[in-house]
Amino acid sequence: FVSMDQLLQEKDQALHDMENFVQMNDMANKSMVDKTRKRYSDQVFLLQEKLRESIEQKKGMEKKMKSIELCVAEYKTALSEKQHQFIEIAHMLEMTNESLRLMSSETTTSMHSRILLRISELVNAASTQRKTATESDG
Repeated sequence: FVSMDQLLQEKDQALHDMENFVQMNDMANKSMVDKTRKRYSDQVFLLQEKLRESIEQKKGMEKKMKSIELCVAEYKTALSEKQHQFIEIAHMLEMTNESLRLMSSETTTSMHSRILLRISELVNAASTQRKTATESDG
């Protein structure tokens, strides 16, 4: 009878020890899970920050690209206008040369002075526009 009592006590003690072991194991597992969850949560936060920064950088680059495209379009327009002006000047020079050949030397000199003055005015206007276009490109 005594040994039966002793066996029951040992059994109860073993059950109690097992419950303590299971409880300690559960606590250890919970601690590991919490640490792992925190580490992954921190990593996810850092990745989200990097993603946000990348998106902002991408938006900034897109804005810069649009600005560059606009500048290029404006430059092309200004360049086209300059080409037209130089074509006009070349045409005027051809007409002037032809007129000079046909006129007498006295009339030619007077007309030549007016033509040179007009050419000078056109070249100055083209130069001013080129400066303006260059400054807007900068």
